[in-house]
Amino acid sequence: MKKLFFLLPFLLLCTSTLQAQRTLIGTTSGEGKDFVGSIFSLPTGDNTITQEFNFITENLGGSPNADLCQATNGKFYGMTVFGGIYERGVIFEYDLASNTYTKKIDFDNVENGCFPYGSLIQASDGKLYGMTAGGGINNYGVLFEYDISTNKCIKRIDFDSMNKGGIPFGSLLQASNGKLYGMTSVGGANNFGVIFEYDISAHSYTKKIDFDGANNGAVPFGSLVQASNGNLYGLTGSGGANGVGVLFEYSNTTNTITKKTDFDDANNGSVPLGSLIQATNGKLYGMTSEGGANGWGVLFEYDITNELFFSKIDFGPTSKGRTPNGSLLQASNGKLYGTTSEGGTKDLGIIFEFDAVANLFTKKIDFSNIDGDGSYATGSLVQANNGKLYGMTSTGGINNTGVIYEFDATTVTYTKKIDFNGVDNGKNSVSSLVQANTGKVYGMTSRGGANDNGVLFEYAVAYNTYTKKINFDGKNKGSKPCGSLLQASNGDLYGMTSAGGANDAGVLFEYDIITNSYTKKIDFGSANTGSFPYGSLIQANNGKMYGMTGEGGLHDSGILFEYNITNNAFVKKIDFDSVGRGRYPHGSLLQANNGRLYGMTFAGGANDAGVLFEYDIVTNVLTKKIDFDGDDRGAYPYGDLVQANNGKLYGMTLSGGLYSKGVLFEYDIATNLLTKKIDFDGADKGGLPYGSLLQSNNGKLYGMTAVGGANNSGVLFEYDIATNSFINQIDFTDGARPKGSLIEVILPDAGLFNQTVHAIPFTVYPNPNSGTCTINSTVSGIYQICNQLGQVIQRIDLEQNSVITVSNLPAGIYCIKSDAGSVQQKIVVY
Repeated sequence: MKKLFFLLPFLLLCTSTLQAQRTLIGTTSGEGKDFVGSIFSLPTGDNTITQEFNFITENLGGSPNADLCQATNGKFYGMTVFGGIYERGVIFEYDLASNTYTKKIDFDNVENGCFPYGSLIQASDGKLYGMTAGGGINNYGVLFEYDISTNKCIKRIDFDSMNKGGIPFGSLLQASNGKLYGMTSVGGANNFGVIFEYDISAHSYTKKIDFDGANNGAVPFGSLVQASNGNLYGLTGSGGANGVGVLFEYSNTTNTITKKTDFDDANNGSVPLGSLIQATNGKLYGMTSEGGANGWGVLFEYDITNELFFSKIDFGPTSKGRTPNGSLLQASNGKLYGTTSEGGTKDLGIIFEFDAVANLFTKKIDFSNIDGDGSYATGSLVQANNGKLYGMTSTGGINNTGVIYEFDATTVTYTKKIDFNGVDNGKNSVSSLVQANTGKVYGMTSRGGANDNGVLFEYAVAYNTYTKKINFDGKNKGSKPCGSLLQASNGDLYGMTSAGGANDAGVLFEYDIITNSYTKKIDFGSANTGSFPYGSLIQANNGKMYGMTGEGGLHDSGILFEYNITNNAFVKKIDFDSVGRGRYPHGSLLQANNGRLYGMTFAGGANDAGVLFEYDIVTNVLTKKIDFDGDDRGAYPYGDLVQANNGKLYGMTLSGGLYSKGVLFEYDIATNLLTKKIDFDGADKGGLPYGSLLQSNNGKLYGMTAVGGANNSGVLFEYDIATNSFINQIDFTDGARPKGSLIEVILPDAGLFNQTVHAIPFTVYPNPNSGTCTINSTVSGIYQICNQLGQVIQRIDLEQNSVITVSNLPAGIYCIKSDAGSVQQKIVVY
């Protein structure tokens, strides 16, 4: 190995530049837009916090209640009741060919209404028309027009209760005269709702009928249908002779309404919530949500020629479902298809087929929400031009806000197509960040992403850019990571998930930041591998990785394991056993300067409040050092230990102490003495710290709590080990609840770090570093170490496995590159 020669003038220049740029970066589990977490930063020792990135960038809508509309462009359009920027619903487009969902319009309350419960229709002018049940100037809903070619939504009518009715729950109908007809559930002269007409050419509204209760019904929830005789037919959810709804006929020629049938509960059902359809046999078919022989609703037929009503099917809990809320569809095979919102095998609803000729009812599909396939279908089915049926559920799916699904009546095949309200960038990060040798920061979220199982992301601190890299999938890639990533000596990142994998007990994985490739290495979930790792991996000075699982092993109390990245060998080293060694470790291990590993368990020990232990990797001996006691020593440590520059270990407990909100403690490995330093109080000092401490370059410790502070959403604090003083630096805002730990980075200048990192023929480890590091090279030659200004600090005659000293470099991010600049690698010095 060649000696290194330093350029001292440049070092002095670099020192002042870099020290001014020290910044703490962390994540919150619940702060940010829509309360799903954020990445934040603040200068070390400062109290000015900056929200760098919110994990959710837009709410795509959720909980649809009605039907899809296939427009002339072949795409589906629909609405959700909730979701969107304002949580008041959205208009969306679904492209069947590419299986892509696009939010088009956010309902905002006053300008275009809110909470649409009905469906869209495409009128003869090519535009879509619909209604909302709320919002508008009077907060009784609006009638709007949506142009799919320009993506413009225009409010046409503000419902006002008395004059125009209010709160429409159904959809519009374009009659043969070209006018639109609809109903409201309240308002009008009797406050029982109205029938109205809307002229799309003149943009004019006319109230036609006031529902009056006993004579013509009250509170219609569905829509009108125009039958072959030219008259309009509909249902009301209440009113009539028995107060449980009527079937009526409306002539838009004479403007007269005639009650045709009174629902009576036991014989012909009650409370119809959907609409009628006219089948090819000329008869009308519909459903009630209640009544009938079993009290769960009926499927009925109405003959408009002979004015005869027939109850055809009584819904029942398992075999026929119960409580249908939507309407029927006659498919191209002549059969009627519908859904129920409840009942079936899982009591989550069914899809059924009814043969009107044979009077035969057949259950086709049970909604089960297995693998998030949806549940509680409140709308109706629509047949697309490919012959298949499509519908939506209002709940279920990976976000429990509904799905779009496809049903093939020929093969009786159900396929979930889209999950509503996906949080593509991830949400709820409970992990800490790690800065890799590229200068970029990497982390994970426990939820969100394409499968709501979390994501692995990259964040470029200098340019404030976030990139999702991996969607955890619950199977091959695991799910719900709770710990943090580790950059190993080979330059790859390693981490664990707490669930998913072959045994749904978590996985150990490798991620290559250069090629963006993910490889599952180990499936947890056996006696030898343990289960449910909640912490992180560390790479010890022998090159091997060590970690723990929260459960599993011989006593189902977790294990301590060793993993060799060279040959993918996994070895269980220790079984936790409750009293003697503690149980359920949630945090990670620390290798102290004596070479031994130290860690904590969440429970077990003499007081079942957790233990602090020492593990010798040479002799494979674990020694319990401290029993947490719930009082002076705290209880239930959740995070990790950190070794400060005074050689002592510092950590926190989740509970215990004077206020039962946890403590900050010091542990002297030389004397085996644990000393409580701070009692978290749930107020100014915060409470319930889930994460770990960080020692900054200024020698002080920084940490966060999940509760307490001015908003009871946690605090960020500074602890001075020299003076034993505690300062609340930040009160997090509502909903933050940080559960990870902080890292300290140095924001790089532009210039050198704008350069592309090319394929690297060498690795640097450990990295970050504060002492000596090894450069493992496959290509020998002259290399440069440059600071962030691009100035050459060192020149290296690089050989394979060269050892260099960096302890005399000022803290910061440096670049090692060839003289030609064709290859380069980052190194972080702290």
